[in-house]
Amino acid sequence: MLLQASAEVPSYEAFRDAMIWLNGQVAHPEGFVSLEVFQAHGNPNRVTFVERWESVEAFEQAFAKYDMEQRAEFLQRAGIDPEKLSRDLWIESDVPTVFA
Repeated sequence: MLLQASAEVPSYEAFRDAMIWLNGQVAHPEGFVSLEVFQAHGNPNRVTFVERWESVEAFEQAFAKYDMEQRAEFLQRAGIDPEKLSRDLWIESDVPTVFA
């Protein structure tokens, strides 16, 4: 399962620093697999971050325990307006994975 979140940030450097700060603040809960961050080609202040989780249930359990004050501080440090943060949960499809 993937959580994808996208936002336009005023400063990529502030966003990067906020992500590093958040990583140091939170323990990776059970079921968390990885986090990747991408910048839009031609617009480095447009970012998407993708969290991979073992299951929707693992994500939901972790999010229920997530410290909302830490979330608010992360968003403030990153310069992200919570109303403009696009978030989607993605589940695996039955289409086979294609490798080179």
